[in-house]
Amino acid sequence: VYDRTIADYDAFLCGAGEPRADVDCAALAAAGRPTNGTDLNLPSIAVSDLVASRPVRRQVTNVGEPATWTASIEAPPGIGITVTPATLSLGTGETGEFEVRFETAALAPLGAWQTGALTW
Repeated sequence: VYDRTIADYDAFLCGAGEPRADVDCAALAAAGRPTNGTDLNLPSIAVSDLVASRPVRRQVTNVGEPATWTASIEAPPGIGITVTPATLSLGTGETGEFEVRFETAALAPLGAWQTGALTW
């Protein structure tokens, strides 16, 4: 499960310039809540205007039996993707973090949408 709270969505809305009326955007930023939509803890990842390299971090919680998962990547043409750690071992109720790093190659098409996949 990709955990997130209302504070995560509020921080995203602050970053988009559309905060709810009763939200203190400065307090959310001071608490370290990310305001960039790319950093919202969702299973999907969207990176705009990738010029060189961009790390994206995610947290997941295991709600099932203890298990180990290994990342499998289908990278789009011209984009290098690495996942660290490449394997997650979590007990029931445990939370783990991983980073997905996107890097452009010289042959990556500019201004084009690209899609790929990360499965565990």
